[in-house]
Amino acid sequence: MINDSTQPMQLEAETVITTFENYGMAWGLYIGLTLLLAGLVWFAFRKQHFLLKWFFASVILAGALCFGHPAENIETYSPLILNTMVELFDGNTEQFMSDIKFIVLVWGILFIVGVGAWLLVRYLRKNKDDAGKAEKQPRKPAKDKQEKASKEASNKDKPMATPVEPTIGDDV
Repeated sequence: MINDSTQPMQLEAETVITTFENYGMAWGLYIGLTLLLAGLVWFAFRKQHFLLKWFFASVILAGALCFGHPAENIETYSPLILNTMVELFDGNTEQFMSDIKFIVLVWGILFIVGVGAWLLVRYLRKNKDDAGKAEKQPRKPAKDKQEKASKEASNKDKPMATPVEPTIGDDV
């Protein structure tokens, strides 16, 4: 009998929790705050190597932006990390481990793609810089090089003036 009297209240609570008016705006705010947090971490580690910055940022992005259904027969989504913590507290270790494996898989893919993009950008920049250096330094004719070398040689033969340093008491 107790279940019959609480069942309508439970159904009403599930309806309010799973379907609310600003669902899309809440997700937009959540994603925006997650990106802000990742940006702050990136800024905090700005003087560190790219791989360390990307490691921390990708952990935040993968952990916060994986989504899943909070319960069976519910059409809306919630952050998977929150669902995972609820599963842990409820003692559902099988679902907890499944969720953690999925988050780690998403993180691994995200990290590898980010490092690959970083390596590609470095490779392209290096090739661009090497090509730019070759174009900026036009070849000089051998005659110009010989004239420059002869001028330097003639300047070496000239005696240089010897500097005279003043001493205290010279003005007397």
